Formats: sequence, C-alpha cells, structure tokens
Amino acid sequence: MLDNIEASRKRLGLSCYQARFKFLEDREYELQEVIKALGQVK
Repeated sequence: MLDNIEASRKRLGLSCYQARFKFLEDREYELQEVIKALGQVK
C-alpha cells in the first residue's frame, strides 16, 4: 500500500511539473509574439 501511495505521489508531482512546463512554454511563445509585434512598430 505504501508503494502505491509513493507511486501516486510521484505521478502527481510529474504531472504538475509537466503542466507547469507547458504553461511556461505557452507564455514564452506569447512573449515572443509580443516582442515581434513591438519590433514591427519601430
């Protein structure tokens, strides 16, 4: 039973990490688009 709890905790930690990474990737893309748009304004 303790092994199951530990495995579940690891999976949960991994999925949280993956969600955070995806969020940061999306944010990076948005910021790149903003920077491109600002570059075109000059």
